[in-house]
Amino acid sequence: MCRFLLLAFCQVIWPALIPAQEVSPYFHHLTVGDGLSEGTNYFIYKDSKGFVWLSSVNGLNRYDGKRIKTYKPNPADSISILGQNIQSNFFEDANTNLWFSTYEGLNCYQRKLDQFSSFSLKKKAGGKELGYYAFHLDGAGNLWIIVEGNKLYHFNTSTHQFSFQHELPTLALRAFALADAGGLVSKVFYCAYQKPGLLVETFQGNLLAGQALLFGPADNQPLTVREVLPSADTLWLATKAGLASYVQASGKLTRFDRYQQAELVLCSALEKISGNLLLAGFQKKGLFFFDLNQQEFIQRIVASPANTHGISSDNIAQITMDRDGGIWISTNNLGVDFYHPGKQKFSIIKPSLSHSNSPGNFNAVTLAADKNGQVLCGTPNNGIFLLDTRNWANTKVDKIQNLEGQEPFERIFSIFDDKAGREWILSWEGVAIRLPGSSILIPAFGADKSVFLAGCQLQDGRIVLAAYNGGLYEVVRGKNNAFVPQPIESINGPEPFVSLWQSSQGQLLGCLSLKSIWVMDPSDNFKKIQEIIIPGDSRSFCERPGDPSVWMANSYGLVQLMWENGRYDFNIFNEKNGLASSAVQSVLPDKKGRIWLGTGNGLSLFDPTTSHFSNYGLVDGISDLQFNFAACLALKDGRLLFGSVNGITAFYPEKIKPLEVPAHPVITNILINDQEDSTLACPLTGAKNITEFQRIALDYLHNTLSFSFAALDYSHPSANEFMYQMEGVDKDWVKSGKENFARYARLPAGEYVFRMKASNSDGIWSDERRLSIQISPPFTQTPVFYFLLGVLAVGLVGLVVLYRQKRRDNKRRLEEEKRHALEQERQRIARDVHDDLGSGLSALSLQTEMARYKTSPEELQEELERINSTARDLSGKIREVIWTVNARNDSIANLFSYLNQYAVELFENAGIEYQVSLPENMPAITITGEYRRTLFLAFKEALNNILKHAEATEVKVDFEISEKLLQIVVKDNGIGFDLSLLLKPSGNGLLNMQSRMRDIGGDCQFKTDKRGTQVAFAFNLASE
Repeated sequence: MCRFLLLAFCQVIWPALIPAQEVSPYFHHLTVGDGLSEGTNYFIYKDSKGFVWLSSVNGLNRYDGKRIKTYKPNPADSISILGQNIQSNFFEDANTNLWFSTYEGLNCYQRKLDQFSSFSLKKKAGGKELGYYAFHLDGAGNLWIIVEGNKLYHFNTSTHQFSFQHELPTLALRAFALADAGGLVSKVFYCAYQKPGLLVETFQGNLLAGQALLFGPADNQPLTVREVLPSADTLWLATKAGLASYVQASGKLTRFDRYQQAELVLCSALEKISGNLLLAGFQKKGLFFFDLNQQEFIQRIVASPANTHGISSDNIAQITMDRDGGIWISTNNLGVDFYHPGKQKFSIIKPSLSHSNSPGNFNAVTLAADKNGQVLCGTPNNGIFLLDTRNWANTKVDKIQNLEGQEPFERIFSIFDDKAGREWILSWEGVAIRLPGSSILIPAFGADKSVFLAGCQLQDGRIVLAAYNGGLYEVVRGKNNAFVPQPIESINGPEPFVSLWQSSQGQLLGCLSLKSIWVMDPSDNFKKIQEIIIPGDSRSFCERPGDPSVWMANSYGLVQLMWENGRYDFNIFNEKNGLASSAVQSVLPDKKGRIWLGTGNGLSLFDPTTSHFSNYGLVDGISDLQFNFAACLALKDGRLLFGSVNGITAFYPEKIKPLEVPAHPVITNILINDQEDSTLACPLTGAKNITEFQRIALDYLHNTLSFSFAALDYSHPSANEFMYQMEGVDKDWVKSGKENFARYARLPAGEYVFRMKASNSDGIWSDERRLSIQISPPFTQTPVFYFLLGVLAVGLVGLVVLYRQKRRDNKRRLEEEKRHALEQERQRIARDVHDDLGSGLSALSLQTEMARYKTSPEELQEELERINSTARDLSGKIREVIWTVNARNDSIANLFSYLNQYAVELFENAGIEYQVSLPENMPAITITGEYRRTLFLAFKEALNNILKHAEATEVKVDFEISEKLLQIVVKDNGIGFDLSLLLKPSGNGLLNMQSRMRDIGGDCQFKTDKRGTQVAFAFNLASE
C-alpha cells in the first residue's frame, strides 16, 4: 500500500486536451444540382406559410423541402421578376405578399396569383434609377430603401408610392434598422462602402438626429463593418478584422479575433441563435459558436470532404435563423447548408487526438465511473482518458499515464470498478489497476501480462476474469499481498468468454465464444445452470427496476431473458419490430424503465410497456452511427453515456423530446388528367397559386386528379411522412410514408374533400390541409336534362299508339330485309361458284380435251401436270367457298388458323422460310363469312405478291388482336417495290388490297425499302 501511495504522489498528469463537449450540426445541402438557379444565395427567408425563399444572382428560388421552384425575369412577361440579381432580404406584408429588391427596382411577389409586380423610380432627365437595396419594412407598411447607394427612400406598400427622405453622406454597403415596440424605426446603422466606421441615424417619425460616426479612422482600431447585429445596448459587428462588440452607452469597442491562439479576420456573417449564443461566419475559417456570457469562441465547425453532412465550405457568406429556429448558411458559390438546433438532442464528448500515438477518431470502447464522478474512457490504441463531467458545459479530458518505466497500457478492452474504488483495466498489454484518485496505471499482476477479455466483481466481493485463452480466473491475494489470477477449475475450457455479468438474483452470465450464453452459479463453484443457445456477440446486460427480466445486447437484436422455473427463456426484438439495427452493442435503462440501445446504426430507445422503438441518427446529434460493444455508462445524476467509434454521446434521457416545430402541410401541385392546367383557379378566392387553393371546380371530363404535397419542415426533410384521404373515395387515411404524391383516376361526378397531413422529422403530425373538389356531372345527369327527359317521356306516351301501328310494318320490313340479305348471300355464293369453280371446271375440261390429242409422252406429261395444277386450284377454291359459308368458322381463332395454314402450304414448296406469331389468348369474338372472305382475299393477294415479285427468302406473319382491333402484319426480306405504284393503274394488286379493306371499314398500309416490304391489315371488329 505504501508503494501505491508513493506512486500516486509522484504521478504526472497530462494537461487537459480541450473542452470536449460540443454540438455536431447535421447539415442538409441545397445546390444547383438540387434545382437552385445559382449557387450564390445571400438572402434567405422563411415566410409565414412555411416556404423558404432563396435569393441568387440568377433569379428567385422557393424551397418546400421536396423541390425547388425557380422564378426568373422574362422581358416579354409583365408579371415576371424585374431583374435577376436579388440584392436584399425579403419582407412580408400584412397580405403575406413578399417584397424584395433587385438592381433594377422593387419586386412584390403576389402570393395569391403566384406572380410579380415591380416598381422603379424615373430620373428627371429620363431613364430609370438603378441600384435598389431594401433593408426594412416598418410597422406603418413603409419599405425602407437605399437607391444608388446614398439616397434613402420610403416606399408605401399600400399606395405603391416612393417618397424621398434624404441623402447619406457616404455610400452604404448595408443598412440595419432598429425598431421600437410599435414597429417604428428608431435607429438605422449604415455600413460604409469600403470605409471604416459605422454611420448611425436616429428617428422619431422623421429624422431626429443627423448622421454620426460611431467609430472610424480616428479610433485606435478602425473597423470596416460588414454586418450589424443589435443585442440590447450592444452592437455585435462582423468586420474585416474579426468579431467586435460596441456598447452604445459607453462607446466601448472590443475585438474578438482569436480562437485557440489562431487569428480570426474577415468576419462575414452573424446571427444570434439563443439567449447567450452567437453564430459567426468567417471567410476561409468556417463557423464559430460564440458564448455571450463567457465572451469567447467555444467551438469551431469547418468543412471536411469526409463529412458529407458537414458544412460545405469554410467561406461563409451569410447566416440566417428562420422564424422557427432553423439555421441557414450561405456559402460562396456552393449553395446553402441548413440545420435545426432543436433537432440536436444529444451532446458529444470528442477530444482531439492530434497529439496522441495514433491520431484519428476518438474511439470510446469502454466507459466506467470512479467514486469522484469522473469517467474513465478506454480506447483501442490510445490508452485511457479521464473525463471530468462534473462541469457539464465544459467537460475536460486528461490522459491517464502509465507507471514510469513500465510498458504502457494502450489497447484497452474493458474497465470495471470494485467496491474498494479501484478500476480494473483489461488490455492487450495485460491487466492494470487505477487506485482511487490516482491518474496513473500500475500492473495488477506484476510481470504477468496475461490477457483477459472481460471481468466483474461479484456480489460477494470476488473478482472474476475471463481469459483470452479460455476459462475463468478468480483474483486472489498472493505473496506480499499482491494480486494473483487463480484459475477456476470447473470452468477451464479452451473457448473464451467475451463478457461477464452478474444478475440481481446472483446468476453469472457470460457470452461464450460468440455462440451461446452460459448461466453459472458462483456460490456453487460456478456450476453451469443453463446454456442458452443464442449466437452472436453479447457483451452488455442490464435490468430494470421491478422487472425480473435481464435485457441483453446481442448482434442479432435486443434479447429479453425471462427467469422462470429455474431457467431463462428469451425473446428477441430486431429490425422487424422497428429497431434501427439488429446489431445491438450496448444497453442501459433510464429512470423511467425505458431501455436505451447503442446499435450499429445509431441510438435507439425501447419502451417495454408498448414494445415501441424510437431511433436516433446523426441528424439528432449523436457522435456516430456505429456504437461500441458494452461502451455505455449511467451516471448518478441520471445522464447516460454511450461510446462510439467517434466520440461519446451524452444526454439526460428525460430531456430527449420530439422536435416541437410542427410541419406545415401544403399542396404544391395539382395535375388534371395527368397534365398541368395553367387556367386552374380557386372559385372562392380567385387564387391562381395552387398552394392557396381552398376549392376547385372541374367538369366530368377532367376527373383524374393528381396531388403533390410537402411538409414545409426543414429539420430533416427526407424523414417527413404523409397521410391523405379523399372523402367519398377512401374509407380511412392512406399512410403514404415518405411518398408525397396521390392520384385518383376517373372520379365520378360529385363533391369531394381531399385531406392531407404531414409529420415533422420526429413523427409529430400536423393539423390537416383540406381542399374541396367539385366535379360537375355530364349534361345527361343534370336537372335540365331530367326536365327534358320528362318532356320527352310525355311525348313518347303520345307516340305509343303510332309505335304499335308501325310495329307490324317494321316486323314485316325486317323479315323482308332478312330475306333480301339471305338472297344477297346466295347470289354471292353463286357468283363465287360461277366465277371461281365454273371457270376452273371449264379450264379443266379444255385441258383434258387437249390432252387427248397429245401424241408424245413428254407433251402428254406436261399437259397432265397442268390438269393436276388446275385441279388443285379448283379444290382450294372449293375449300375457300365452304370455309366462307360455314358458320362454324365465325371465330378469330379459326380465321388465324386458316390464314396460317394457307401461308404454310403456299411457301412450303417455294423455298421460302416462313415464321408466324400468334396471340397467346384468343378472345371469343365472332367474325362473319363476308368479312372473313375479304380479309382472306387481301391476305392471299399479299402472299402471292411476295411469291411472284419480292424475291424473298424469309416471310414473317404477325397475327395480333387487342381490345377490338385485329391486325395482320406480313413482312418479307425481298427487294421491295416503288410506292408510286399505288398511284398508277399498274398497281392493281396493291390497290385491290386497299380497296378490299376499305369495303369492310378496315385499313391497309405499306412500308417498303430495299430490305423488304411490310403490309399491315387492320380491321376494327366493332365495325362488323
